[in-house]
Amino acid sequence: MDVICAQCGEPWEYYGIHHGDMEPEDVQPFLKGEGCPCCFTDPEKQNGAWIEEHFHSLLEATDDIGELMESLPPDAF
Repeated sequence: MDVICAQCGEPWEYYGIHHGDMEPEDVQPFLKGEGCPCCFTDPEKQNGAWIEEHFHSLLEATDDIGELMESLPPDAF
């Protein structure tokens, strides 16, 4: 299952996010919707247009509620 980048819309395989497709320091910012390695290198891609798709795809991809809750912004509730 792919998780969509909240900033640029790039799809990332959920398994790969945690197993080598991203550097460890990129995982938490990505899960929080801050962007992925693709748009970190090209700030023009960062427009946040896919924030809803990002959290929906993350919800579909994970069964780890703790990880999902940690990824939500503090004002989500």
